[in-house]
Amino acid sequence: MSNRTPGPWNATQLGEIFGPFGASKIARLFGPNMEGNARLIVAAPDLLAALQAMVEPGMQPRHLTAAQWECLPWIVAARAAISKATGNPQAEDAR
Repeated sequence: MSNRTPGPWNATQLGEIFGPFGASKIARLFGPNMEGNARLIVAAPDLLAALQAMVEPGMQPRHLTAAQWECLPWIVAARAAISKATGNPQAEDAR
């Protein structure tokens, strides 16, 4: 995974995103959707961790249970999101 500032992240009312304990400024947002965008960005580390916990790295379609087959579209979508967030194409290629 590429380097990133670990969570939790926090946002100010001015649209600034900071790492833990205000240690480093990650971003400065502008525009009419600044508040909603800030909430989404601040949630990113937790969302990534949740997706990684849900999708087993070695999970292959031939080893899926019936219940997992029903969830296959979500598993594929989760892997794609993990790949986008980490810059690791293997997260998506593991399908």
